[in-house]
Amino acid sequence: MKLLLLITKQCHRNCRWCCNKFRNLEALPFCDSYENYEEIIITGGEPTLFSDQIVSLAKEIRKENNTASLTLYTTRTENLPQMGEVFDKIFFTIHNSHQIGDLLRVEKKFMKKVQILSFVEVSEIFPDVVNLHWDKTPFPIPGDEVFMRLPKLF
Repeated sequence: MKLLLLITKQCHRNCRWCCNKFRNLEALPFCDSYENYEEIIITGGEPTLFSDQIVSLAKEIRKENNTASLTLYTTRTENLPQMGEVFDKIFFTIHNSHQIGDLLRVEKKFMKKVQILSFVEVSEIFPDVVNLHWDKTPFPIPGDEVFMRLPKLF
């Protein structure tokens, strides 16, 4: 089972396709344990607006569940190497062509943890990219995931 963990609603973007616009985030149940999950996915808003807190949270999760894979969803390259030190995978979403240059400047040793999702065509630069298309669906949670939130959001 996977845990999709909302840690913040704050974001530096106002994306028209943001899946959070289709959910009542206040109604999400609080997460009180990280045990018994195979993967824990940190999401927001934009989690990396709180880099130091994310690192502390990742360490806290590892103490409680040292076998779970830790994944981060982000749209920012700032502190990506720091995030690469504590996360097993990083899903990086490219929203516009300006982000491509930022991503190309990230050290290669951290890029092997990054999986790129993109709303713009970047397959010539990143051949393994997953291109996303906004189709106005309500973004259902897959059956093998639970969506919860921290009791106190960052």
